[in-house]
Amino acid sequence: MNRIASALAFASSAAAAALAAFAMSGSAYAETPTIDTTKFTSMRSRAEVRSEALADRARLSSAGSEWLTQQSGPLPRSGMTRAQARAEYIADRDEVLARNSEIGDTSRFASAKGRATMPTMLAGQPAR
Repeated sequence: MNRIASALAFASSAAAAALAAFAMSGSAYAETPTIDTTKFTSMRSRAEVRSEALADRARLSSAGSEWLTQQSGPLPRSGMTRAQARAEYIADRDEVLARNSEIGDTSRFASAKGRATMPTMLAGQPAR
């Protein structure tokens, strides 16, 4: 009995897939472009518009200046130097490499000075 039900379920799924494929295989037609026939009379001459565009060309040619126009003031300065940031990055990178190493060099990492001290947890209970 289960084989008949399984065969019917498979046949109905295959029929539904075939019907869906048939329904989606129709042609897609592009719509004709909209042609605007409204009359437009400019208030300025072509030379005036061109000179205005060329005067502020940097703003019109790219969105690169958009960030500058949205800023309300100068960015705050950090007290950290480039050398300090680089040293901190390298130290953190070495710590990550030590944590993720496959050679089992965790004894060097465990004895390192300045490492964060966290209590050891075993199955959710603090170790004694």
